Amino acid sequence: MADVAPVKRLQDVAHVKRLQDVAHVKRLQDVARVKRLQDVARVKRLQDVAHVKRLQDVAHVKRLQDVAPVKRLQDVAHVKRLQDVAHVKRLQDVAHVKRLQDVAHVKRLQDVARVKRLQDVAHVKRLQDVAHVKRLQDVAPVKRLQDVAPVKCLQDVAPVKGLQDVAHVKRLQDVAPVKRLQDVAPVKRLQDVAPVKRLQDVAHVKRLQDVAHVKRLQDVAHVKRLQDVARVKRLQDVAHVKRLQDVAHVKRLQDVAPVKRLQDVAHVKRLQDVAHVKRLQDVAHVKRLQDVAPVKRLQDVAHVKRLQDVAHVKRLQDVAPVKRLQDVAHVKRLQDVAPVKRLQDVAHVKRLQDVAPVKHLQDVAPVKRLQDVAPVKRLQDVAHVKRLQDVAPVKRLQDVARVKRLQDVAHVKRLQDVAHVKRLQDVAPVKRLQDVAPVKRLQDVAPVKRLQDVAPVKGLQDVAHVKRLQDVAPVKRLQDVAPVKRLQDVAPVKRLQDVAPVKRLQDVAHVKRLQDVAPVKRLQDVAPVKRLQDVAPVKHLQDVAPVKRLQDVAPVKRLQDVAPVKRLQDVAPVKRLQDVAPVKHLQDVAPVKRLQDMAPVKRLQDVAPVKRLQDVAPVKRLQDVAHVISP
Repeated sequence: MADVAPVKRLQDVAHVKRLQDVAHVKRLQDVARVKRLQDVARVKRLQDVAHVKRLQDVAHVKRLQDVAPVKRLQDVAHVKRLQDVAHVKRLQDVAHVKRLQDVAHVKRLQDVARVKRLQDVAHVKRLQDVAHVKRLQDVAPVKRLQDVAPVKCLQDVAPVKGLQDVAHVKRLQDVAPVKRLQDVAPVKRLQDVAPVKRLQDVAHVKRLQDVAHVKRLQDVAHVKRLQDVARVKRLQDVAHVKRLQDVAHVKRLQDVAPVKRLQDVAHVKRLQDVAHVKRLQDVAHVKRLQDVAPVKRLQDVAHVKRLQDVAHVKRLQDVAPVKRLQDVAHVKRLQDVAPVKRLQDVAHVKRLQDVAPVKHLQDVAPVKRLQDVAPVKRLQDVAHVKRLQDVAPVKRLQDVARVKRLQDVAHVKRLQDVAHVKRLQDVAPVKRLQDVAPVKRLQDVAPVKRLQDVAPVKGLQDVAHVKRLQDVAPVKRLQDVAPVKRLQDVAPVKRLQDVAPVKRLQDVAHVKRLQDVAPVKRLQDVAPVKRLQDVAPVKHLQDVAPVKRLQDVAPVKRLQDVAPVKRLQDVAPVKRLQDVAPVKHLQDVAPVKRLQDMAPVKRLQDVAPVKRLQDVAPVKRLQDVAHVISP
């Protein structure tokens, strides 16, 4: 068949035994019944064999070691035996490998000399059954065990320096020799340690806010009161905690003295005992409030002043007493919200008054990115779409939540809302990453060593979840990197003034004072910064000498000490002042001469301590301030 030059697809060639002479065959994705592949000398990559779902049925393929040029097996879903794959250099892309326990002949992983990282073996569920692997310390090149779920012994893993990326570790209590994680000196964060059951011995754990995937805390059997975890100050970022009511020993959350906010505690049903919770406005994922039995009216929740940030509230129709949502600052009318199921991604929606039976979103004028998707009614629910490579005309995948593989989607230009994309290293046709919102880490995208070579990449403004950018040497500006959590390692970043959508700085753990970030000269352009109150060591901003404007720093508690602030009239997007607790009246902010130009100030009625505005001498007319909404 060597002379059959134009042969491009062989999916119907049922009994082809050898393909080594088919010089022009570039992809084998449809070669359903190929029995032997070891002679396919010209096959250099299997990564594009996109449709090959199972190789375990290729009954006669016993060994892959003879496929010398095979460098990546990322799509080989159910490979059972890998011990002979001499030339496999990386397993990090074997995304769908579910079990390695049957790799009977692998006695030591150190024999797979070229395997350097297991961190991206995303779906590996069990390694503890690899009966012959007694110690992982011999796996010299393995530096991180990010997804190695139930590893029992870690103390011998000499090269392992941190556990911060061990995303799916289910049990640590069996790490018998490790009694305290403080002995694992380099471990600084547990942010991805999903179902950790016992935390009471983690003496040095200061924050749980980054434990993003913790689903249940009720199994923390020995922790009777969360106040014993003395250093835990916030649970607000424990995004996926579904139930707290089962934390059997926790009878009242008021004992959790350091817990001040429950911002992301999704399914909390009873809140009436949360004595220290003063605000619910950031409880982003609360889906139902109707079960908050003692709360009959939201006006009884004295401290709940705003729901405007409850981004993911799916149903409000059951909150019977709620008749008006006029305090929801950015939303003008939601009286018909009842049937709306998912709105959390519609960033630019200004009015939803007619939303009731929303079938498509192209008429929602302010929605810029979905307005052309005229016939598309719902993409966000396409939960099980695994492959979109054949959807040639698809230009945008904005709401396709769980797309697992995108490397062949040649026409995809923006991935900003593809929430669950875990790996982007193979997205060859993607020229710009600026809209890839939920990318959590780019540093592990092994093949991408430098972003400067990705010629068309101009910005990262939508890379919402990038945690570390310290290795992205050529990146000079992060102006649009919205929720960057750690900035202290971003060596090349000289200015933060353009980091427009930065929402949280509370995770900049090592930054105690912003003045120590020597290159940061101005925060004045950090427009959408919503919270600084979580930058725990920053108590006041008077030491941040270069700060001239605090444009969006909503929850600043003390403004009177911000010496360089001379005018607030340009603080256009200030959304909330109710947290400026020490400011009792605005006349004490001596340099403020005019409030009348603060057009975007949406609500002043929440500035609880301000009883009178008549003392703000230059203010001539604010009689309508109560429900001011920017035009």
